[in-house]
Amino acid sequence: MSNPTFHALRPIVAKDQVRLSVGRGFRLAMSGMSYRMFRSSVTIAILSLATAFMVHMLSYGLLQHATERGALSELMHQRRLGQEITRLSDADSDATIFDALATGLPERIGEYSRWSGLGAARTTQTCVFARRLREAARALDDFPVAARAVALGDATAQEFLLSFDAGELSRLEAQLNHLGLRAPLGNFPELKRLVIEGLPQLRTFAKAVQIGQKSAIDELNRSFQGESIVEALRQSSPGLAERIRGVGFELTSKDLGDLSRLASRTTDINSVNRLLQNGDISTELGRLFSIDPSQVNFESVSEYVSNSSRATAVGKWLAQAGAPPEITPQRILELATTHRHEVKLTRALGNLSEDRAVGWFGLSERNQWLVVLSFLVCVVGVANAMLMSVTERFTEIATMKCLGAMDGFVMLLFVFEAMIQGLVGGIIGLFLGVILATIRAAIEYGSLLAGATGVVLPVASAMLVSLVVGVALAAIAAVGPAWLAARLSPMEAMRVE
Repeated sequence: MSNPTFHALRPIVAKDQVRLSVGRGFRLAMSGMSYRMFRSSVTIAILSLATAFMVHMLSYGLLQHATERGALSELMHQRRLGQEITRLSDADSDATIFDALATGLPERIGEYSRWSGLGAARTTQTCVFARRLREAARALDDFPVAARAVALGDATAQEFLLSFDAGELSRLEAQLNHLGLRAPLGNFPELKRLVIEGLPQLRTFAKAVQIGQKSAIDELNRSFQGESIVEALRQSSPGLAERIRGVGFELTSKDLGDLSRLASRTTDINSVNRLLQNGDISTELGRLFSIDPSQVNFESVSEYVSNSSRATAVGKWLAQAGAPPEITPQRILELATTHRHEVKLTRALGNLSEDRAVGWFGLSERNQWLVVLSFLVCVVGVANAMLMSVTERFTEIATMKCLGAMDGFVMLLFVFEAMIQGLVGGIIGLFLGVILATIRAAIEYGSLLAGATGVVLPVASAMLVSLVVGVALAAIAAVGPAWLAARLSPMEAMRVE
């Protein structure tokens, strides 16, 4: 019996796993998403909302900061113009001189140096003392409320220091030691040097400035020949700029033009207020405004006059009371519109100051924390969406592994899919968040939003950062669940419901 012939079996050769290229991964991910369109849409919607929330907080914070910055700049300019008119008729106070020296305003320091006649070196030295005293005042302001009240009483820190004398140093030192607080500027010898040497020099300088400024004002008034500074500014008298600069005031042509418009507006408002004191006019306008005649004033006129027809109605009554020719309906509408705008500026800004602190992206500390909160919400939303997307597909993962897919192939496939969903959801969320932020800012600030300049680039940067964060979070959130699923054996994955 012959031995059976055995045929040799073909050798089994394990070939390398086919690599998942970017293009192939993208096509496979799109194919998988098309079969699960509803689930993919839900995931994209969650990603869109999470990204929109983050973009909304960033964009609104930037719009808010830019709007408030523009409004504050405009309001400070208006206040400065009012102060300039006051300075052309009355000498600066000690506090005003101190503030100008401490902040180092070049135009003010130039004026003060000329009016005081003490020379540039003395002016520079006085500025140094003023800055050090402001540092001491800020240190006192940083004390706890109760401790500040004990040390300063009812006075502000600046008022307290400007009225300070060497005899009060021991009392202040004893109080601060009792309260366990450090001395302003870190030590009492430095504060004592400022009080003994700096305060007298500052007061002497301020007195010299006030004498020089009063002399300049008197010379300016003589050139007006009995005309007030407001009337001279309103009429833009010939050679006015040269006369003002000739007595030592540093005003630009733009400042003089703005002062002229402010003086004209102030004069016209005063004229309207005088006309409103007429009993018959206040009664008729009170009936027109549906308010008590005693409440008729320029404020109520500004609230009522919102269009040309209402301005014409008010102008008719004011003309009957003998309004000057310049008080036309068009002028009344202009005055009312400007006044409402200034009121809106004041109400929107509250107690904001020019030196308020801002952080990254120009956001306030409060908005920074809100952005951090929105980021955490975005993380939770993305992680939850991707976790649901991966865990419900354990059977699909097991099938792929049975067909030869390796762990890395499975993980990359899900990462590609997550990145696509993150990109689509992020783009939708970007536009949704910016639109909502713009609508919110428009509702809150109204026409003031037009003053938000230079915000396009920061908002675009915020959108780009949010998009990158959204895509990265989607990919990272998918890695953990996909890694756990990919490491399951096919039989275990099949049993997962």
